[in-house]
This record gives sequence, C-alpha cells and structure tokens, in this order.
Amino acid sequence: VPLRVTLSKASDNYPNRYHTLRSYQFEVYITIMKEITFHPMTQKEFNKYIKFSWANYIEQQIIAGLSKEEAKLQANRAEMDLIPNGFSTENNDFDNIKKNGKLLGYLWLWFNSENHNLCRLFS
Repeated sequence: VPLRVTLSKASDNYPNRYHTLRSYQFEVYITIMKEITFHPMTQKEFNKYIKFSWANYIEQQIIAGLSKEEAKLQANRAEMDLIPNGFSTENNDFDNIKKNGKLLGYLWLWFNSENHNLCRLFS
C-alpha cells in the first residue's frame, strides 16, 4: 500500500504528540495515497532509467572526489555486481511511480536471495 508522510508544525494544544527535529516540532501523519501507483517498467523504460541512474551515480562519485575514469569504472563494477543480466536479473523489481498517470519517479528493489529478510531500495 503506497504511503505518504506529511509534516506539519506542532500546536501548543497537543505538546505530547509531536517530535522535535532541529528545534522545530512536527506531527507526522501517514496516509494512504490512492492516486499514487506503482507500475512495472518495460525494457524500454528500464533502459532509460538505468542510463539516467548510472550517469547520476557517476556524477555523485566525481563530486565525492573520484576522477571521471574512476567513477565510470566503479559504476561499471557496481552494475555488474547488482544487475549482471540487466532488466532480466533475478531478485530485482523495477517500477515506475505514477500519480494520476504522470511519472513521479522510479523504484528499484533488490531482494537478497540468501537472506529473505533483507532488501535494498534504490530510487
């Protein structure tokens, strides 16, 4: 079930219902979002997503101090480790996140085949 977290400023009327975060108080509400849906990616959508995803990864590695060549090599190694068979790699789920038919983002879930209690979320 898709969830949304909404933050709002606390009120003096309910001081015990709020959490302090960086000196601001917020009340967290979790509500079901019927208009947000997850749709399995097609091969074409995956190709577009993964190209964007690895380009972003490389950019972040360069910002962190790697050379462009080192960042590309690291991205290639990570891709071979995580999804050696690309879109067809077992234990991976690739979805589009949509609201009212409009693409909001992507969801990549990797499930650990050895430890079924462990998964990793990439977005």
